[in-house]
Amino acid sequence: MTDPAPAARQRILQTASRLFYERGIRAVGVDTIVAEAAVAKTTLYQHFRTKDDLIEAYLRASDEELREWLATVTGASDEPPEERLLAVFRQMGDWVARAGFRGCGFINASAELADPDHPGFIVAAAHKEHVHGAFAALAREAGIDGADRFAGELMLLLDGAFAGAALQRSAAPFETAERVAALLLRGRGV
Repeated sequence: MTDPAPAARQRILQTASRLFYERGIRAVGVDTIVAEAAVAKTTLYQHFRTKDDLIEAYLRASDEELREWLATVTGASDEPPEERLLAVFRQMGDWVARAGFRGCGFINASAELADPDHPGFIVAAAHKEHVHGAFAALAREAGIDGADRFAGELMLLLDGAFAGAALQRSAAPFETAERVAALLLRGRGV
């Protein structure tokens, strides 16, 4: 016989993740999560002591998934590093085209949480730092001087594309960001 506890925990986390992304963290209460996950409130609190713990778990799960994706896109391959950098923008544009896109979940969370000591805010900031680090590593691999600064420029493009895509309900901002990133690469002699 299987243990129902992991299934209930996963169902709660999946439900909360969907609702937090679709509606916003502050707009979704524990009662809504409990009702949609079809669990008792005590079950939720057995797995997550507080709503903040659930928020942190949601962002950690999303971070883990996106780190795996980023490693696949930017990792060692036959493609030159500058092409792998541009692939991030291209593939994010493909992701934006799916139904229900509401922007970057980490930007959304950090705006809602605001307190830099909130565990969810910390996860969101660490995620952005990880992406910055991946961009910087590829920039160094491409031989770009000032790789950290260049990575910061790409982060500005990426985050701006997320905001624009969410407002416009279009992948066009990612297409623009990819073109601008290519220009920045050419400007650095790559």
